[in-house]
Amino acid sequence: MHNDLISVIIPVYNAEKYVEKSVKSVIEQTYKNLEIIIVDDGSLDKSREICEKLAIEDKRIKLIHKENGGASDARNYGLSNSSGKYICFVDSDDYASADFVEKLYDALNKEDADISACNYYTVEVDGTLNSREKVKTKKNYSNIEALQDMFSCERELDVVLWNKLFKKELFTQNNVVFPVGEMYEDAFTIYKLFYYSKKITLIPDKLYYYLQTENSVMRRKFNEKKLGLLRCLKETKEFLDNNDCEELIPYYNVYSFSLKRSLINNMILDDYDINEIMKLRKELKSELRKVLLSKYIDTKMKIKISILSINYKLFLKLFYRNKR
Repeated sequence: MHNDLISVIIPVYNAEKYVEKSVKSVIEQTYKNLEIIIVDDGSLDKSREICEKLAIEDKRIKLIHKENGGASDARNYGLSNSSGKYICFVDSDDYASADFVEKLYDALNKEDADISACNYYTVEVDGTLNSREKVKTKKNYSNIEALQDMFSCERELDVVLWNKLFKKELFTQNNVVFPVGEMYEDAFTIYKLFYYSKKITLIPDKLYYYLQTENSVMRRKFNEKKLGLLRCLKETKEFLDNNDCEELIPYYNVYSFSLKRSLINNMILDDYDINEIMKLRKELKSELRKVLLSKYIDTKMKIKISILSINYKLFLKLFYRNKR
């Protein structure tokens, strides 16, 4: 029976309504050999006091106070102060089932994987649970298969950190850090962790509860920081080129098309600069053509992308008609 130390990193910023439930869900894990690293990222509410109280109650908690630097900076602090062989991340407004760590750890060891992941629930503000069941049985992926899945329209391995357990060496041996100041830190990072893994395993258990608040990234009103998604796509493409992943470029084009389409919709709804929107629309047309002409993308995927494109065009027509 393995009993390795696992570091659970919880970045906290102004989360007084949620943080106690979040941290207690980690304290109450059935897997006990935990190092619980709470990084208070300069909170201005009662989060600091709540975390200090919890740290007194459980000696496994390592509480770090720092000036506000954003979620990426807090996660980097947590990583650099961690001692565990394995790492997982829990957001301060989310919570985990009691066997979250144990089941991910068991799956990782049984499959000799570098990353394990699970299904999860999204939680509405009123408490409504929505099941996010990506697989019904355990499924394994090579690094290339994981990236192909990540770049698809209906991905099984979500582009998030919080439903996964990682070998710490994926970060330390490959100098993987979170991009300070960027909004989409998970997307900036996860493709590198997949690439450097020999195997990723996904289990069907729903073990994590992701709270949908007004501050959730995809629910926030459009602002300049959301353009960081374009920098993320650029860095992803450069990483694939630099690591001779030519076979993944057609799949990356699907990923780029779908994310840019979503970004444009967001920009239009919030009346963003029309010149920037038109620039992105030109890129979108070019990428749609690449996807539809690619011999590597199967017909089913091409049909899905075509439907996305049609829906996008209908959205534009209806939107501009209503604006007149």
